[in-house]
Amino acid sequence: MRLEGPDEVSTAAQSLQDSAQAFLETARERAVWGYARALLQQQSSSHPEEGARIRALIPTVSAAWDAIGTAEFTDEANEALTSMRRLLREVGIDVGLLMPLVRRPDLHGIPRSHHALNEAIEAFLAAARGALHNEA
Repeated sequence: MRLEGPDEVSTAAQSLQDSAQAFLETARERAVWGYARALLQQQSSSHPEEGARIRALIPTVSAAWDAIGTAEFTDEANEALTSMRRLLREVGIDVGLLMPLVRRPDLHGIPRSHHALNEAIEAFLAAARGALHNEA
């Protein structure tokens, strides 16, 4: 979607939209990761052995994640992934949360993307003010 108006305002609006999308995606990834970790912690209280095993498998699965479906995906990694899926089911955690558990988000991403969003807001407001003053 493109805002009609002077090029400076339209460009600043597009930058603002892109920055807002990036911030929201970063925040979503962090929230899902936090939810998955909290759920694992909660379920570990009633399934301590399984919870400990899941936590022990996270580094192995995480290290091999990008190799899934390739020749570099080892039998050991496949066994760890299979075990982790089984254990998640056993403790009552949706297997769809496997990826957030093993793919830790960039924990510095929220402040960085928030800063970029604030800069985009300021740039848009400056461009809009400039365009309004030029028309007055």
